[in-house]
Amino acid sequence: MENLSFVTQFQNRIDRLRQDGILPKYFKAPIFALWELTDKCNLSCIHCYYNSNRKDTQNELTTKEALDLIKQFAKMRVFEVYLTGGEALLREDWPLLIENLRKNNIQVGMITNGTKIDAKTAKRLADFKVKWVQISIDGAGPDTHDAVRGLAGGWEKSINAIRHLRRNNVRAHVSFVPTRINYRDVKKVVALCVEMGLEYFVTDMLVLTGRAVKNFDDIKLTASEYSEFYDLVEEAAADYSGKITIIAPSRREKETLKTYVLTRSAAPNIWCIITPQGSCRLDLLLPFTYGDVRKQ
Repeated sequence: MENLSFVTQFQNRIDRLRQDGILPKYFKAPIFALWELTDKCNLSCIHCYYNSNRKDTQNELTTKEALDLIKQFAKMRVFEVYLTGGEALLREDWPLLIENLRKNNIQVGMITNGTKIDAKTAKRLADFKVKWVQISIDGAGPDTHDAVRGLAGGWEKSINAIRHLRRNNVRAHVSFVPTRINYRDVKKVVALCVEMGLEYFVTDMLVLTGRAVKNFDDIKLTASEYSEFYDLVEEAAADYSGKITIIAPSRREKETLKTYVLTRSAAPNIWCIITPQGSCRLDLLLPFTYGDVRKQ
């Protein structure tokens, strides 16, 4: 792996494009939108930054409101929409929403735990030409993964989801969040990704938001454990060089929210984040909102 973090490398590319006059400093509309479709989730992950699986889901955008939002995306020429949650596939109208996004020539990516993707669902995602699907795998086997994710049998369902997607030629990649419970599994998870023929493996630091606040003392890595984690990631990058791209924070980045804020320095108007209730945020982890799609 290169010494610079993925975020720093990305920002350097952005700066070069701006210097060459290719990329404007400000955008009239977001290039990407990350749309949290629902607070509902069938898991109770111990590190969930969003605290999904809450019961107060009655105020989420209706289908009519969601379709109107897609019209706004199209009018503003939003290039790509990432659908997540909670668990996006627990929203019953997800096929209708994806269909309308694609009819408006908007690229679609999906972030999911994978437990709701069977052969039929994978075929539907392929038919919609979903660009990519990210699935969370937090252990090399069911014992570790299911302990982190809070669902017996979850690991097998998520692994099968990846295989269903691969059979339908849908690009899939894996995300992994290191905790004290699972960090030593990281090399084995990368190996599993290589075995399944995936292009990317993504990992990032544990942050103190959502359900992770409640469990932080039990799941936070010590300095020495983080050092060991980085060693394992770098070993995996060397062992599987040319076979998979590993996207990970550098050793200089810490596991704190403060560091997250300092390192995520891309222009904020590149992104728009929509909550299930229609509030607009600039960042996944920060709570501040600047608008409400139901009002403006």
